[in-house]
Amino acid sequence: MPRFVSARFARNLSEPSNNSYLVFESREEAERFISVSCPSPERSQARDNAGVSLVGPMTLHEVLVDVDNPVGTIGS
Repeated sequence: MPRFVSARFARNLSEPSNNSYLVFESREEAERFISVSCPSPERSQARDNAGVSLVGPMTLHEVLVDVDNPVGTIGS
């Protein structure tokens, strides 16, 4: 059965990268995770209301990779 990886790279531009990944049994499960975990305006507003601030400019890249065919990126 093919497995897919949701790889999330969160990088504070002034510090080293923090990388994490999750492995899913199907592309549909991985795509669903990506769609429900994307930052939303409501989440940003809640963070601001709580007085939480980012320590620096951040970039977030999410890619979907087929584990059985690691050279081919499924999406970005």
